[in-house]
Amino acid sequence: MSLRPIQIAAIALCALMAILFVYELTAPPAQFALPEVHLRPRAIALQTPAPFLAPPAAMFDAINQRSLFLPSRKSLTPPPVAGGAAPAGPPPLPNAALIGVILDGQNSLAMVKLSGAPYEQAMAMGASLGGWQIAGISSDHITLRSGAFTQDMHMDAKAGAAPGDPPAPNVPPPAGTQQ
Repeated sequence: MSLRPIQIAAIALCALMAILFVYELTAPPAQFALPEVHLRPRAIALQTPAPFLAPPAAMFDAINQRSLFLPSRKSLTPPPVAGGAAPAGPPPLPNAALIGVILDGQNSLAMVKLSGAPYEQAMAMGASLGGWQIAGISSDHITLRSGAFTQDMHMDAKAGAAPGDPPAPNVPPPAGTQQ
């Protein structure tokens, strides 16, 4: 069997590549010297931003007195309350349920689940809950206050009430009495 010159060239090329491959595997790695780089440390200028100073409230009087979104841009004054008296009743009770209470020495938290919220919220004394303020946290209930009105929200559901539906609000206490 006679080989053509192209076949002989291909065999010679393969043999040469095999020799180079073996050499690369067995040759010791070359020693590299890393160049030294001399860097001068830069001075970093730390500048504290100037404190924010709010503009005076008088600058916003025109905006506060007239709505920007009404075409007539008339003054927005709240309608006067008839006789100057306060509203007859408290705001509606929040649609919420008392899930739990955490009492830890001086700290007290109420775990409240609002209707439509995916998770309950931890609320401390003084937190606002739908127009009411948490005035007291006990082991089984919280006391809500709105003006002169108070209402207790208990953890256990009473008969005839859905969970989270508190009873009707209390009437305001008589003048001169303490709660």
